[in-house]
Amino acid sequence: MGTTAVVQSFERTVDDDGNGSDVKVEVAGEDFVDSAEHFANSGDDSPPLKGDFAALDDAPGKGSQRTTGYVDSKNAGKALPGEKRIYARDADGVVVAELWMNVTEKVIDVQGLAPGWKYRLGKLEIDEDGNLTTPGEITAKAGTPQLVTLTQHIHPTGTGPSGPATPGQ
Repeated sequence: MGTTAVVQSFERTVDDDGNGSDVKVEVAGEDFVDSAEHFANSGDDSPPLKGDFAALDDAPGKGSQRTTGYVDSKNAGKALPGEKRIYARDADGVVVAELWMNVTEKVIDVQGLAPGWKYRLGKLEIDEDGNLTTPGEITAKAGTPQLVTLTQHIHPTGTGPSGPATPGQ
């Protein structure tokens, strides 16, 4: 039989079966905090916060329970049908970053909501002002006769072509 509870805490565990996680929950109308095994999709490492609602289901073993999902009751949803939005929250539950695959605007929107945020993809870094930083080469028009690289391109001048970019300039 399933029930709903309020998350009180989250703890990572290690036992003979490997790595796991336990969630301490308070079930409405009961005077004690119970422990449930945390379940999520493989590859999803998103612990709940205190105050989130947890859906509980019976698990094998007497008195055992497991979580089947969580609800963030502090932040309203924004995604429309068919969209996917993933967000991170600080310890107070305030949304601080999000990845939103938006079908309406047909974009993937990455937002760091705190000042000074940076988006990283490998060694490429994009800051909140849109500045790009990378230790690698930047190439435009790859696979075409108009191919241009940032560090090796030259410009025509009145006295002939300029040389490639000067490092540090």
